[in-house]
Amino acid sequence: MHYQINVTQGISGSPPSPNPTVTNPAELASLLQQILEVNRDQAGILRSLAGAQDQTNRWRSFLQRWEQPLPELGPTCRQALPILEGVFARSIQEITDRLVRDGEELENEFYLQEFLDRFGNRITQLATLMNMVGPLAEASNSKDPPQQSA
Repeated sequence: MHYQINVTQGISGSPPSPNPTVTNPAELASLLQQILEVNRDQAGILRSLAGAQDQTNRWRSFLQRWEQPLPELGPTCRQALPILEGVFARSIQEITDRLVRDGEELENEFYLQEFLDRFGNRITQLATLMNMVGPLAEASNSKDPPQQSA
């Protein structure tokens, strides 16, 4: 089978004319003013979107609501976070060491289930705790900047 393909120019004639230019200074100033207003509106919308996405403000508000009944919540979260991170890091290290050492045994269903029973819940619960305490510690940090010594 042979096919013949003819390629021709799709648009014939002269090239398109350039956009007309604005020669009236008052018209140009008005157009620039409109562009400036649209840019300001877009900047305001972007600021409000960014504010809505800021989770630190949400946690800061949470800490403020609970400041009277639980005044030490923020500071204790700041103190607890490094401890949780250390336990989490050591757990990850233990898991990866075990995988490197006994990885081939995990192909056996019994060993795999034992591995998951031993490490799965612990690492998941530690990660959940870090995901709860971390944002509170960060919000507490941003609420109370560190004291600078004179």
